[in-house]
Amino acid sequence: MEQTKNINHIPLCVDLDGTLLNTDTIVESSLLAIKKKPYLIFVIPFWILLGKNYFKSRITDIARPEVGYLPFNDNFIEYLKKEKESGRQLILTTATTANIAEEVNVHLNLFDEVIASKRNHNNRSGNKVNELTKRYGIKGFDYAGNSSADLKVWQGSRETILVNANYSVSKKAKKIGNVTREFQSSKKFLPLIVKELRIHQWLKNILIFLPFLLAHKFHDKSLFLITFLVFLSFSFTSSFVYIINDMMDLEADRHHKKKRFRPLASGELSIVKAFVFSFFLFSI
Repeated sequence: MEQTKNINHIPLCVDLDGTLLNTDTIVESSLLAIKKKPYLIFVIPFWILLGKNYFKSRITDIARPEVGYLPFNDNFIEYLKKEKESGRQLILTTATTANIAEEVNVHLNLFDEVIASKRNHNNRSGNKVNELTKRYGIKGFDYAGNSSADLKVWQGSRETILVNANYSVSKKAKKIGNVTREFQSSKKFLPLIVKELRIHQWLKNILIFLPFLLAHKFHDKSLFLITFLVFLSFSFTSSFVYIINDMMDLEADRHHKKKRFRPLASGELSIVKAFVFSFFLFSI
C-alpha cells in the first residue's frame, strides 16, 4: 500500500504533439495560417530564422486548429484517466505554445498543470527536462513522449512511457533502461499512404492510352513506354494534389462524417511524412 502511495506521488508528465495527440499542432496551425493568408508561405522562412519560439508565437496568433476536432490518442487518454482516478498528478508539458496547450487542457479537463513554450523559452528537449527537474527533482517524475527530442527528458525521468514512438526512438529509449509502458499504433505507413494516394482514381488516366490504341501501333514499344510514363506522371501528379488538398482541408474533413476517417484527418498518417512523400511523387 505504501509503495502505491509513493508511486501516486510521482507526477506523470505528458507530451502533447504525437503523444496525447496524433498530430502536430504547430504544423496544423501553419497550414491554417497559409490557407488564411497565402502570402505567409514566403514570410514563414524568415520567422523561423528569427527563432522557433518567435515563429510558433506568430503562427498561433494567426490561426489555431479547433481543439474539439483534433485527433486525440484515445487509448492513451484512457490510461491517463485511470492514473488520474488513482490520485496521480498529471502534467501537460509541451514545446507548443501555451494558447494551444491551455485550450487542450480545458477541453480534456485532465491535467493539473500546463507547462508550454513561451516567446522567450522553448519547452523542448534539454529545456523541458531542466524545467521538470527543477520542479520535481532528479528522477522525480515519469514522462510520456514519442520523439527523439524526448530522449533527454527520459534520461532525467524515473520511468519512460513510449507513445507512438518509431523504431529508432524506441530502441534508443530502451537503451536508457527505464521503459515501463508502450502505446503503439497498429497502423503502418505503407497502407496509409497507399490509401491517401487514392490509386483507384488513377483509372481516369487510362484515357491517355486512347490515342495509342486508336493509332493501332500496338507493336511500337517505345511509343507504349512513352504513353505509360505519361500515365504515371498524370497519376503521380493527381495523388500529389490529393495529398496537398487533404492537408489544407483537415478541419473541414474532420467535420465530415466520412472524410474524418481519411489518414490525414484522423491523424493516422503524419502530415510531415505525407508532405515529403507527395513532393517525391511530384518530382518523379
